[in-house]
Amino acid sequence: MTTWIKETDQAFYLMEGNFYLEKIVKESRPEGIGESGEKVIELAMLQKWLTDSDFEKPGAMVIAVGVGASEPDPMPIAPSPVIEIIDQPTSVEVGEVLAIKVKTSKSLVGKSADLYVEVNGKFYLQTTNPANKPIVKADGTFRFGFRFSSPGTRKIKITLEDISHIFEIEVRAVFSITNLPSKVIAGEAFIISGIASSNDVGRPVQLFINNKLQPSTAKVQTNGSWQFRFGLFSIGKRVLKVYLGDQSLERPIQVVLRSLFKENFKVPEEQLRSSNYVSTTSSVLKDITVTGGFMEPEGHGWKPTSYAIFSDNLSSIKTLDPSKRNYGIDYVVTTSGDPIHNWYPGRVTKVGAEGSYGNRCHVDFFIFFELSGKFYRIKGAYAHAKSFSVRKGDYVKQGQYIGVMGGTGGNYTYPPHVDFRLWINYGSRVVDLSPNVVEKQLRQQENR
Repeated sequence: MTTWIKETDQAFYLMEGNFYLEKIVKESRPEGIGESGEKVIELAMLQKWLTDSDFEKPGAMVIAVGVGASEPDPMPIAPSPVIEIIDQPTSVEVGEVLAIKVKTSKSLVGKSADLYVEVNGKFYLQTTNPANKPIVKADGTFRFGFRFSSPGTRKIKITLEDISHIFEIEVRAVFSITNLPSKVIAGEAFIISGIASSNDVGRPVQLFINNKLQPSTAKVQTNGSWQFRFGLFSIGKRVLKVYLGDQSLERPIQVVLRSLFKENFKVPEEQLRSSNYVSTTSSVLKDITVTGGFMEPEGHGWKPTSYAIFSDNLSSIKTLDPSKRNYGIDYVVTTSGDPIHNWYPGRVTKVGAEGSYGNRCHVDFFIFFELSGKFYRIKGAYAHAKSFSVRKGDYVKQGQYIGVMGGTGGNYTYPPHVDFRLWINYGSRVVDLSPNVVEKQLRQQENR
């Protein structure tokens, strides 16, 4: 029981503790009605106390009539809730966690708070994710953690329900990285940026990858910022370091490729007919239909003894007897415009007419095949194109548009398709690779 009713000579009181929340004053009855000295009260409020009051329903009543009991005092008015910062640093460094401890009224326990940061005179909400909003604990406290990516005097506003508190904090510039993705696509440029102290303006920032100095150099600008636009080609994990004088920062970064095929998709290795063509959608190649399997044993020009590595074994070179096999795969691009997209990042080494291959484009890919503990650069070629939009010496990204599918080559016109071949030069041998073999090994190399 937290509320109760008390009757005194003067009134009825709805009590909480030793104070009253509401009262009903006893009024004298009009002259000539009832007995002399009788008093009367309106029952509406008393009824409300017992049924639908904003306060808890009373559980007892005390009668203090005629005993000289004092009249109780009203419940003191509680102060309006405020936000009080009880713990915060006077300044922080860029990238350092700003920890703020705040206290408010216990009447707001369970409520969530928000944090805003002023940019160019306007406050922007930082706690957009409900999971990041702190909740007022039973003791009325809550905490924020926040990082700044640039220096200067910054205004912060904390709001809770309809109350707020604004304060300033100094964000100090130090040598730090403010932007660096943890994972990048091989062959594609990305940004490495950061800031430095105003004392470092004009000084060079050097970049190392796996302890190897890169030719790119950045300078600290007048606002303290510095930036590299950089690209990495070899897949796998790297250690990136930036140096400014005797100051250094180190970060891990992983270089990956877009998955060429859907999971578990396998390029067929047998001769295909229209009844068993295989279609797939790729984030790199878009929509294709495989019309000729890898190393299919018939249907093409006569080939001498050759060598290949199939998807059932990543390290075993198979010797193939002479036959009318295909050295790669044939596929049809079903995307509008018949575009040919580059499979992996690399450098174009040759483009032009090449006998029965028709218009053909050769690429040295920036990926390597591991065989018997050594790494060999993977080479590739696209044949039978109507035309190519790249030239010898061009660098091409994975998925980049490089030409239009066609039917060039030979003494007759092939149905429009692309002949794609992958291989390594293994000593004096040319060893062809199944795309599935390459894809599987690349996924393994990415995580090393």
